[in-house]
Amino acid sequence: MIELSALSIKTFLENPFFLRAATAGVIISAGIIAAHFVGSAFGLLIQKAGLRKWFGEHGIKNPTVLIQSISKYLILVLAFFLALKRLGLFEFVIGVIVAVIIGLVMVASYLELRDSAANLFAYIFVSGMKFKKGDIIKISGIEGKVRSAGLLEVVLEGKKDDIIVIPNRLFLKAKVHRQTL
Repeated sequence: MIELSALSIKTFLENPFFLRAATAGVIISAGIIAAHFVGSAFGLLIQKAGLRKWFGEHGIKNPTVLIQSISKYLILVLAFFLALKRLGLFEFVIGVIVAVIIGLVMVASYLELRDSAANLFAYIFVSGMKFKKGDIIKISGIEGKVRSAGLLEVVLEGKKDDIIVIPNRLFLKAKVHRQTL
């Protein structure tokens, strides 16, 4: 059985980590309470000031919920960061957040640019084919008259005057039938 003495309780309460953790808990609790009251205050302000109509005219259907949510989350994030600062973890957590954001940006950039890069490299092949305006080509069952050949795509005009855009990378994968006029 654990015996608690006044000295052991005093030692525990004077522990610097316990004090920082307790202070961080108080900061988070105060942040939750403040977020609730500030969000409600903004909601009342919007209703009493008649701003709902103004927001509606500018395309915001339910401004009360929007402003309440934004103010609540801003206060909660501020309280979270203050608590992290009190615990001495702010720099570490910010470093992790920045690393995650950089990673996400890199993945998004790769996903966005991979098709464009493939089309750009395929342009070398397409430019060697020397398509001229008016040439009739057929690729992957699509037939049309060449309107233009660019860095990323070849634009065709279909039989019914529809515009067909073919990415350059498809010219590397498919057989091309060409009829020069």
